[in-house]
Amino acid sequence: MESAEKKSPTKNYLVIPVTNKAALFQDESAIQIRRVDSLPQSILNDFIQHRRPVIIILKNQRHTGILVRSIGETLELDIKSHPLLSRDDNILIIFDHPKLRPFRVMQTQFVRKSFNWFMFESRDPRLDYRYGFHSNVEVNLFPIPGAVLEYLIGQRLVILREIVVDQETAENPFCGCFDYLVPPDNLPEPDSGVFAVHPVHDEIVSQKPTQATLKNMSLGGIGVLIPESAIPAPIRKAFFFELNLTLGEARLNIGLRVIGVVRHSKPTQDGLVELNVTWVRRITDDIIGSKLKLMADA
Repeated sequence: MESAEKKSPTKNYLVIPVTNKAALFQDESAIQIRRVDSLPQSILNDFIQHRRPVIIILKNQRHTGILVRSIGETLELDIKSHPLLSRDDNILIIFDHPKLRPFRVMQTQFVRKSFNWFMFESRDPRLDYRYGFHSNVEVNLFPIPGAVLEYLIGQRLVILREIVVDQETAENPFCGCFDYLVPPDNLPEPDSGVFAVHPVHDEIVSQKPTQATLKNMSLGGIGVLIPESAIPAPIRKAFFFELNLTLGEARLNIGLRVIGVVRHSKPTQDGLVELNVTWVRRITDDIIGSKLKLMADA
């Protein structure tokens, strides 16, 4: 089967590397923590006294460091690789230990550096405000098979994100964010807007979707409600989430088909299951964010 050719009017593309996001696609979900001292004391001793390395994810790059000490919601790490950090960076610190399952993740920001020691402070995992929607917005879920995730982690596929902003040829201005599964040797040429998706991409998004209802959404993720009987078996870790938001009076139209990872789920009292999802990468376009704010609870 030959790859289908896609041509987009947008000039905004982003290649999302997945190699350093392997933890996102594991079967077990990470548990977010705000304080290092929430770890069991024996585990904490292994990291501090026995100098077991922690994993640091910064801008899709992986580093390791040694936990020197922690006080409340701050911690200091000895990082030999000397990464360039700023207070605007969102830094994940992963505590992976064979006696600690699921592993623990602390979302932090950089405070200051002293020689090899870097101080970080915990930050709220929800960096972005989640907007609620009163109207029933349908969300289509397309499950991504585990074998495809392994291809992404092994760099046999890459995620290409396409940002479309205010296409004035339409009756209403349109903006959108779309993820594609693309062979690494078929990325778009500069200014061409032409690229080839992998056949597996079309196979996934052409299947009958699982339907859910939008609960809330931010630039960092989404919350959806889905009937328990509709959850695909076996449950998938990652999906394409497809939805369209329209607000006629403001002449706004947002389209999304973005890859998201289910972080956790919980049943509701009315027989539904709430899925809390993190996008594989935060949507960073300011125009989409401003329009999302206008459309929420409208």
